[in-house]
Amino acid sequence: MFLARELSERKSIIRSEKRRCVMKPMTEADESRRLGKIQSDKAGKLPEGSDKQAHLQRDRDYEADARSKAWRDSSLKAPK
Repeated sequence: MFLARELSERKSIIRSEKRRCVMKPMTEADESRRLGKIQSDKAGKLPEGSDKQAHLQRDRDYEADARSKAWRDSSLKAPK
């Protein structure tokens, strides 16, 4: 009985060592602006409709994200 518990604990340790972190690093403000420009370019190629609006919304989201990151990274100075 004691041996079974010990083996179980060893297996759980081995499993936890094999796991890797899957979190993505936070993008920088420039990267967010680049992604926003891509969405804007895609929206420019589409006809009016829900797809175009979705791309424009993503562009606005990326730009807002870039502004907040620029604000945070500038040591509380106003962004350009």
